[in-house]
Amino acid sequence: MSHTTHLHRVFGFARHCNSGGIGIRPIIVDAVSIVCLLLFLTIGLARFEEIRGASDLGVYRGIAMRAEEVDAGTRESVDSEYPPLVTGVFWLVNGVGSRHGDFARAWVVFVCFAAVLAWICLRRFGAEDAALAAAGLFLTTRFLGPQLVFGRYDILMTLALFLSWRAHVHKAYAESAGWLTFATALKAVPLLAFPLLFAATPRRRRLSLFIGAFVAGVISLLLPVAVLGVDGTVSNITFMLSYHGHRPVQLESLWSGLSFLYSALLFRKDPTGFSHMSFANFAPGSLPILAAKLLIGGAILFLLLKGYRSRKERGFGIPLVALMTWSVGVSPVLSPQYVLWMAPLLFAVLCDRILAGRAGGRVAVLFLLTVAVVSLTQWIFPLHYGAVIDQDPTAIIVLNLRNFLLPVIVYHLLVEGGYVRSIGSRLTIPPFRKFFLQYCVDSCAIATGVLLLVSVYPRLFPALDHAVWKSGEETGTVSAWQLSRDFPSDRLQFIASLTVPAFAQHRWFQLRVDDCLEGMTVNGFALPPEAAFCDGSGQGHTIDLAGFMHTGPNTIMIDVKNTGGPMGVHVTTLPTILIRLLLGTALMALLWYALQCYRMVRSLSLSLQAEGPKMFYTLRNIWSRFRSSAQDSWMISVGLKPSRFI
Repeated sequence: MSHTTHLHRVFGFARHCNSGGIGIRPIIVDAVSIVCLLLFLTIGLARFEEIRGASDLGVYRGIAMRAEEVDAGTRESVDSEYPPLVTGVFWLVNGVGSRHGDFARAWVVFVCFAAVLAWICLRRFGAEDAALAAAGLFLTTRFLGPQLVFGRYDILMTLALFLSWRAHVHKAYAESAGWLTFATALKAVPLLAFPLLFAATPRRRRLSLFIGAFVAGVISLLLPVAVLGVDGTVSNITFMLSYHGHRPVQLESLWSGLSFLYSALLFRKDPTGFSHMSFANFAPGSLPILAAKLLIGGAILFLLLKGYRSRKERGFGIPLVALMTWSVGVSPVLSPQYVLWMAPLLFAVLCDRILAGRAGGRVAVLFLLTVAVVSLTQWIFPLHYGAVIDQDPTAIIVLNLRNFLLPVIVYHLLVEGGYVRSIGSRLTIPPFRKFFLQYCVDSCAIATGVLLLVSVYPRLFPALDHAVWKSGEETGTVSAWQLSRDFPSDRLQFIASLTVPAFAQHRWFQLRVDDCLEGMTVNGFALPPEAAFCDGSGQGHTIDLAGFMHTGPNTIMIDVKNTGGPMGVHVTTLPTILIRLLLGTALMALLWYALQCYRMVRSLSLSLQAEGPKMFYTLRNIWSRFRSSAQDSWMISVGLKPSRFI
């Protein structure tokens, strides 16, 4: 009997209750809903001091105070990186909190009030709808932590998405579009879900979507205008667009994690710094921003084409969660609270599948993956964020694991929603002996590839043989390209000896100094005066050393001037085209082998299901014969004659 049949039996009671077979079910669902809601509210109120430490609450209060200055006429523009509706919410909460002198407490009470109000609106649709929202919020808070749930305003967008999804389930299409519009007024990302909402709505009812979106859009615009005025609202929008238009790649994003991993294999660290109220990774550049837009746009087109080509009614829940999860996964700004956009919805969708009697093994896998993602997010922030900033190897592994699980969740959602076929359904079951031999060969190939990559790639880059520093009368040695500390003098001289491999001549180096580069000498030749710079941004300068460096040993001397704080120098080797080609080829080969390994594991499970019983009976017969032979031999050795031989 398959695991899916077992799960259907387990949840058969819920399916029977859902059809009206047991009248006590609404009472049970309401009890579960109220308990989950009370637990959610209790966590927020009981752990208030932990939530108070959320850094964003101070930012929210600062925005509210600037909005008050605009309202009083002492300030001309509202410098807020958030949409005008959110700025108005901060202004209102600060107005209530100022009476008691505690913005944080007023904010937590406001979040609790919003959750209760959303629960009441969902209860209007039915007991199940309110229970799904309460369970999703409680589970997310339990595994993600109250600081991220209550200390960020993203919870408001999540509640609006809940209401939009459940309103669509109950065929309240205008209301569904209205709540999705409110979510878009809080964060721009839900705007991407409008095409999916349009495709999931019957053709005769699509006009109501435009009506609901128009009414909600007008309300979302009038509320901030009433608080901030027309000029304040326009200045808020202008500042927001300018602020996010130059935002770099954030430290916790998929792109930053891969860049960290790539740099760790080369025994160096990425340049990072504080930018746009968060820590950013400057190594990936602007390419991930373009890639994220293309990947999100491709996901929307894929879901739309699959939805229009199929006559099967897919609904709005799974496409919405899949799109939100994918957007979070590939976003260049994957703040920890972004997981809050999809985790409560995903928990609710899984509970909905269980109550509807459509729970299978994939639902259990999705539940475990969701728990893993939110738990790893809490591990990253706030528990070990310092290790991520320092690019600790353990933190890099955890970060990439969390980011890798997000696309895996999307894949399982697409399979669950019927958009793609499972990889296992396309696998053939080879003979077990042949499969086992192939599995061993492929595993050895993967291990060999990893060992070659780890051992060969560091040798493709200049090796730091010896490095010393001089500051005043003191000297010291370092064993890495990075040096940053307090020195007795405001002058620092960094002298390094490195060996350049013969087959990969390097010419481009990225140099970051704290604070000013006064001069640089390579193999006795001084760089021209225009090479000097002061690195106020912390992003460093790229220097072309062609003509100065040669194959074999080289000596670099760097003179640095300090203008305050720690002083240091950080040299990064930029790979040549040959190195990039070799790295790309090796990574593609490892990726292909990893996919083969995954297919082999799936084939192994299918092969064991097919031949496992046969192998078990074969081994049992061999063991029985072995025991019989051993007993006969012992009896003969002591001079006894077995009766079955007579």
